[in-house]
Order: sequence, then structure tokens, then C-alpha cells
Amino acid sequence: FGDFYSITARVIDVETAQILTSAVTDIKRVLLTKEITKYMVVVEKKSPLTAALYSAIVPGMGQFYNGQKKKGFIFGVTGLAAIGGTVYFYLEGNKKFSEYEDSTDATKIPDLYDESQNLYKTMQYSEIAWGVIGLISVIDAYKVAKKAPAKTIKPESKHSYLHFKIKHYGYGDIIPFLIFKKEI
Repeated sequence: FGDFYSITARVIDVETAQILTSAVTDIKRVLLTKEITKYMVVVEKKSPLTAALYSAIVPGMGQFYNGQKKKGFIFGVTGLAAIGGTVYFYLEGNKKFSEYEDSTDATKIPDLYDESQNLYKTMQYSEIAWGVIGLISVIDAYKVAKKAPAKTIKPESKHSYLHFKIKHYGYGDIIPFLIFKKEI
């Protein structure tokens, strides 16, 4: 990568999209980064929808996204336990039901059937627990991300890319902005 940035500055009339004036200059990357990072601030705000989506995929993942590692771990472990319970009771229920179907001992048939049905009911409770844990995780992740204040981050000079937002400075319909391109 090169040591220079090519800077293009343009003043544009937003109604006509006409470029009123522009200028191009090259500046050393080190100088530009030092000057820009003195004044540049990056604002990081967590997205409530992203947090909720992460928790919908895997309970606790939205909490990790929000920076709540302990809560994310708790939701993740309880969610995995509920999933594990669902799978375990399903497989055990199938075993007991197969034993019931294969049994020739008339005295064991009612007990095997009851055991298989009890295992299936327990599996359903595990499914419900998994759903409740997932739903609570989604709601919590969404609410926490929505209430969380934006973090202001001062970028380090090692960044090789710069982010700028277009702002309206009150000059009628003219919006000045800079485009930064790194030479390759």
C-alpha cells in the first residue's frame, strides 16, 4: 500500500446535483491520519434488531453482542441444556417406545408404554423451556441494546481507512464533504 492519500473535496448543490467546485490533492498518510484523528470521533451504537436476531439464532448471542458476557453465558448454557434435554428425552422415549412395540411380556407392556409417554412429555417440557429461554434472550438483548448509550471511540492512528458522515452545515442546499481514497 502507498504512503499517500488522494483527497478529493467537492461542493455540491443538492437540488441539481451539480458540482460547484472541487479540488484534488495528495497528502502523506501519516500526516493525514494524525490530523484527522485529532478531530474525528466514531460513534458506536448497538443495533437492537441485530442483538435480537443474534439471540433468536442462539440464545445468549445477543447478550454477547451487547457486551454482557456473563448474561450471554447463562442464556447460552441454559439454552444448550434445554436443547440437550429435548434430544435426550426424545431418544430415550423412542427407545422405550421400541421396547413397548417389541415386548411380548404382557405385564411389562403397560409400564413400557407409560415410561415412553412420560419421556415424551418431559421432552415437550424441555422444548417449552428452550422456547421460553430463547424468547427471554431475544427480548432482553433487544431492550438492552435499545437502552444502551452510544459509545464514543477515538480511532487510533493505525487505521488505514476513515469513515465520515455527510453533514448539512446550514449553507442552504450546499453540502461540503470529503472523499478519501488510499493509493495502492
